Amino acid sequence: MLTNKDVLNQPVTPAPAASRQRTVAANSTILFLLAYLLCYLASQLATVAAAFSARIPTVFHPGHLEFKITDAAWRSADVVSVYAAGPAVALALAFLAAVFFMIVRKKRGLQKTFFLWTFLHGCNLFFGALIAGTITKSGFWFALRWSGFNDTALWFVAFFFILILLGIGVLAAPAFLFSCDSISLMQFQNRAKMLAATVIHPWLFGSFFLVLLKFPDLQYYESLQIFTLMLILLPVYFLNQQNLFSETVEMPKKTRLAQTALVLLVIIAAAFRLFLQNGRLIG
Repeated sequence: MLTNKDVLNQPVTPAPAASRQRTVAANSTILFLLAYLLCYLASQLATVAAAFSARIPTVFHPGHLEFKITDAAWRSADVVSVYAAGPAVALALAFLAAVFFMIVRKKRGLQKTFFLWTFLHGCNLFFGALIAGTITKSGFWFALRWSGFNDTALWFVAFFFILILLGIGVLAAPAFLFSCDSISLMQFQNRAKMLAATVIHPWLFGSFFLVLLKFPDLQYYESLQIFTLMLILLPVYFLNQQNLFSETVEMPKKTRLAQTALVLLVIIAAAFRLFLQNGRLIG
């Protein structure tokens, strides 16, 4: 465990080249988006499957699901199952991603960054979805409301979920240090650059990309979840400012653009937009 004296006595490492920092930021953003699309599509498809099993026709749009059923025709059990299915699958993905991250956290490569973002997005699509839903009275909120919770109780649950997201951020903070393989960026004196490249830029540019991907169909409920993710990332950012950990894996790979991941992202994003542009009726 490094002490303040150890850090101060470390040899000065040159600041990382701007191109290397940009590459790390680009890779982190690409993986942020791939992880989100995995969690989002799994969540939406789980909701569609639950609706299909309840014989509710559904139109899949880029930014929301439209259920072709009148309000009066909904049964309580169907409301709960349909609106809880997506968040439940997202949370399951988060736990699975956490397990895989623990397995690969000391290995070289970008898999650990992908699993880390999958974990965070999965948690946000569960806890953040309830917070956003309580504000907008939509989405995951319906499942709990029709389960018997009154509005006051749901506000208490939403506040508790805010604390959980902050707690997840505290626990996940060291994981961002494990996930960065850049020797120069991992030096303590370059911590601000490292956090900008691995935390701030992925959230900022990744969220902007998602807004464009879903525009003009982005709903208020989903746009709020962009900001509930910050409840996790703010503790990550501020706690790691003072974390003295500066080690990385042995013989890390040279920092290069993740071209395969980029191509995969372009294909998935293009297919997502083209396939759902005018909505797809299922059931």
